[in-house]
Amino acid sequence: MERGRIERESLSRQLLQTIEQKISLAQELEEWQEDMQVIISQQLKSQHLQEEAGGKARCPPVPQDGSSFFFRFRKS
Repeated sequence: MERGRIERESLSRQLLQTIEQKISLAQELEEWQEDMQVIISQQLKSQHLQEEAGGKARCPPVPQDGSSFFFRFRKS
């Protein structure tokens, strides 16, 4: 009986940890998607402005102020 209770508690802890990890990964994914939307929007705006000015479009640099998804990974 005791062994079954211990195993059940262990499995419950593992399940909770897995759920917490899934939530964390979902939040990271959401942040990454938001960052990608901002970057793409900036690139499209820059390209549009340069096309209007008659110049060749170029991609703007990736922000280094911590707002980029990739920058957060470099901090870790």
